[in-house]
Amino acid sequence: MEKRLAHKIAVITGGSKWIGRATALRFAQEGANIVITASRDTEETEKTLAKIREYGVKASAYPCDISSEDSVRAFFELVKKDYQTMHILAHCAGISPNTPLDDQSASEWTRVLSTNLIGTFLVTKYAGILMRENQTPGSMILISSSNAINSFDPISAHYDASKAWVVILTRDLAKELAQYDIRVNTIAPGWIDTSMNDTLPDDMRKNETERIYMKRWGKPEEIASVMAFLASDDASYMTGSCMMVDGGYG
Repeated sequence: MEKRLAHKIAVITGGSKWIGRATALRFAQEGANIVITASRDTEETEKTLAKIREYGVKASAYPCDISSEDSVRAFFELVKKDYQTMHILAHCAGISPNTPLDDQSASEWTRVLSTNLIGTFLVTKYAGILMRENQTPGSMILISSSNAINSFDPISAHYDASKAWVVILTRDLAKELAQYDIRVNTIAPGWIDTSMNDTLPDDMRKNETERIYMKRWGKPEEIASVMAFLASDDASYMTGSCMMVDGGYG
């Protein structure tokens, strides 16, 4: 495989599982040194780091609660201490509860928005500060959702709303950071086969599969491939874009 990301420093939130883990491994395969946010499951984090290092690159994990500004600031201070700079941000951390609309509480909305919305702002803010301090050109890739464009169901109203905001934030960040040669793009995945979607009722899962043109759910590795493209110079004239990766849906 061509090492399009050789010698780059890539920071990946949510890098111990699902799309984040697949992205960390793909970036490592393409030559990047990897920093991930540590999972609460220490064993899961260590297994991911060991797998990354099999590609002959450096790999580190630091704790980070993306909904806390102090925690995010401390995370990027550790990145700066150990790596001096960074070239790529792949922001994959997020939550997606499925709760009937009448049962959704203000506290559940606050939890979803604090992670998916405010967390995205905080991670991009401090990644941008570090990249600008070192005058490092680079790429930020955020994860939205096809729900942000199509919506899905009232059970995910808070998630859908938070991911729609990510699309708009991408445009704002792209405009602000273009002067520093930092590109910002978003991927909007459709249904991806991860344990995040295990709470979806079986009948709803079947109905949703029928709405996908390709009649199957995507794999995390298929999102990671698009991540690698956006992180690389192959996407050098792309910024402010939202790429739907959903197998076709309607």
